[in-house]
Amino acid sequence: MYAYWSKGADVASGSYHITEFEKDFVKKLKSNTPSDCILINSTWFSKPENVDALKQWFDASQFKAGETPRILLYSGMDWENSTCTESTREAHRFLNDNWEVINIGNTGDGHYFNFWLAFIHEHMSTFFDDCYTEKPNIKKHFMCLNHQPHEHRIQLLNTLHEVGMFNHGIVSAIVPHEDYEFENPVILREKRDPHIMFNSHEWERVNEYHLANDIISLGDPVYWNKHFCTVVTESVMHSDVFLSEKTFKPMIGLRPFIVLGDVNVYKKLKEYGFDTFEDLFPKTHIEEKDKYWRIDNVIKDLCNLQKTYGLDGLNILYNDLEDRLMYNRKRVLEVINENYNDIMEISKL
Repeated sequence: MYAYWSKGADVASGSYHITEFEKDFVKKLKSNTPSDCILINSTWFSKPENVDALKQWFDASQFKAGETPRILLYSGMDWENSTCTESTREAHRFLNDNWEVINIGNTGDGHYFNFWLAFIHEHMSTFFDDCYTEKPNIKKHFMCLNHQPHEHRIQLLNTLHEVGMFNHGIVSAIVPHEDYEFENPVILREKRDPHIMFNSHEWERVNEYHLANDIISLGDPVYWNKHFCTVVTESVMHSDVFLSEKTFKPMIGLRPFIVLGDVNVYKKLKEYGFDTFEDLFPKTHIEEKDKYWRIDNVIKDLCNLQKTYGLDGLNILYNDLEDRLMYNRKRVLEVINENYNDIMEISKL
């Protein structure tokens, strides 16, 4: 590796588990980055002051005569989009106008690998706990858990509430927001295992805000084992391609799923070889660029599920899907290994 630049991306921002893993993950990337490459972490490009810092860093760098290092532009823990804000556009213009840039990580046109699959591998014992594969007793059509009140989550939950679907699902909206059109926050009282928390401070913080300690697990198995379909509300809807641990949880925990995320989510999942249950949720699979149409399609598929199947029917349907669900769980393990190889491949770029 020629050099490394990061501004704000390696600073603790919440869960100890994520922060510590990010540090180790970046060390691995550094050790595998070719000697003629500068590794740049693109997290926080959306902040103008960080783009200014990037330019200042390059201005201060002393490259030897005749040396023109390449750029490995890394997007991992958080999503990356080169056009969503003026500062991100400026960062990409600056780099591409002056250097040969290879995008790695969350990218649709470079060397793709997934940070969150590596994170799951680090915490296999809690993600793949047998308590999540017990035969379910389905009481709800779906589960949709939400923390930060991003615009697309607010829109989805407001519409679910408007059409009466809250009664048919397990729903959370942990952080209150004035744009929610229902009484909020909506908090699930969950079992919490202090053994998977870092220390007493984090344990107290989780309990104070009634957060599910599910960053390294699938959450409370009581809730998990009583729902049929997991509705994943990804972090963003406008990135190139971003799959967090949220998207892989239903596959690990033997559930059909719907993902509300960027337009390339299902394309990427199919490339991985996952069963995305298009026969059950055809509307959601339509490659619609308009995010409001995508939200509406999630509602249509959920409402159709509720109208078509009562609870007895869902339990029968779940049994019929068992082979497909087990296939996805096994495939996650295979994809984790393939993803590791993709990370190591950056040494050959």
